[in-house]
Amino acid sequence: MTAPVHYAAGALSALLVPKFITNKPNNLVIQSIVALGLSILSHVILDLFEHSHYRVNGPTLMTVLVLETMVMAVILLSIPTKESFTAKGFILIGMFGAAIPDVAHIAILHVFHGKIAFIYLNNFAQFILSWLFLIGVYKIK
Repeated sequence: MTAPVHYAAGALSALLVPKFITNKPNNLVIQSIVALGLSILSHVILDLFEHSHYRVNGPTLMTVLVLETMVMAVILLSIPTKESFTAKGFILIGMFGAAIPDVAHIAILHVFHGKIAFIYLNNFAQFILSWLFLIGVYKIK
């Protein structure tokens, strides 16, 4: 599955969270955690379907992924929404969460050459970054 599909599905799943978990003062962190989880789950569910993959590898693939990420961020963040700032945060959380499974996959196979022990550090680092991002969203709102 290509990155734009995952980004759009992740953003959509994250934006649905505030509709089902009311926005009381302390619920933004809970909403953000649920949004992150749902966006990761959206990636997993989409990858269950038979799909094509990129036909390029190496630096060319990284260039394509960076460009797709930038274009999708501009498209998704330019969509007018109610409560604009909070919605934009959920869109970013959704895009981030939707990318996590493939980032972990690339890290295992290409960066760490299949040594599974390093993925725990990678997941831990992503966990910390996720919390820092969530705290930032909460403080800025």
